[in-house]
Amino acid sequence: MEVKRSSRTKTAASVIIPFVLLAVMIGYVFGPGSELISFGVVIPEISIEKVEFVDSEIIATVRNTGPIAVDVVMADINDRIYPAAIEPDKHLERFESAIVRIPFEWNEGEPYAVGLTIDDGTRFEKQVDVAAPSIQPTVEMITYFAIIGTYVGIIPVMIGLLWFPFIS
Repeated sequence: MEVKRSSRTKTAASVIIPFVLLAVMIGYVFGPGSELISFGVVIPEISIEKVEFVDSEIIATVRNTGPIAVDVVMADINDRIYPAAIEPDKHLERFESAIVRIPFEWNEGEPYAVGLTIDDGTRFEKQVDVAAPSIQPTVEMITYFAIIGTYVGIIPVMIGLLWFPFIS
């Protein structure tokens, strides 16, 4: 009988003690220990994911990858400020994307640095080593891809299906 009581006591203690310790730690962190936890200054972060060169315009796709909302206030190319249109708007919540359209007469083959400045003055930059026009999809291009897909994918499978009875 004595063994059963001590076994039950140990089991109850091993179940209750972790919950009590967890409650004490949570109480300390949200109570007097909250002054010891300092997360520091929140630093904004945006990433310029894609830069496209189209006729007389540079289009940059940006995403707010930081923990706080930011406003894109200025765009520059090679450290020269240019007017820019930001779609849908200049305010970016966390993980929100926008398209920045910068009217600029660019030259093919030259390097460019596309920079964006946010409301607190932090500047982010994307370096493009060689500017090249972005490929725009056309009916002719889709036709070529369809022909290549037929030659590479459909015809070999059909030949394999025709040979299958002879192989097995």
